[in-house]
Amino acid sequence: EQDLSPVVWSETLSEEEIRLEKIMLGLRTTRGIKRDVVLQDITHSQREEMEKVISELVAHEFITVLDGRIALTPAGMLVENQIISKLSL
Repeated sequence: EQDLSPVVWSETLSEEEIRLEKIMLGLRTTRGIKRDVVLQDITHSQREEMEKVISELVAHEFITVLDGRIALTPAGMLVENQIISKLSL
């Protein structure tokens, strides 16, 4: 009897890749993602830029920010990939 692992393949992700995965998966839920996750592990200047991006997305009604969470609006769902790209730096 051989001891076989059910894991056939695995991947090690960088911190930035983990951050991007959290953003992608979180935005696909109705609750959205914590704003802190979008702003974590980035430099001060990147944080300032990201705050501008978030404000622009809210102004264009692609996302909402409520109780510290970012969620897609119905319009945002139509352009989800572009929003993820903007939030991933």
